[in-house]
Amino acid sequence: MSLLVVIHPFGEYRRGDRITDAAAIAEILAGPNRAHVVKSDHADTPAA
Repeated sequence: MSLLVVIHPFGEYRRGDRITDAAAIAEILAGPNRAHVVKSDHADTPAA
């Protein structure tokens, strides 16, 4: 499973949140908030 983990809060997301919605991931990675997340390939990723 591909997901993003928030490392710096932005918008409605808090540090440690996991984003799994494909549309939200694409939007975040295409915009200025991409610096606030890290990509992961599995749901067992520890909180940042």
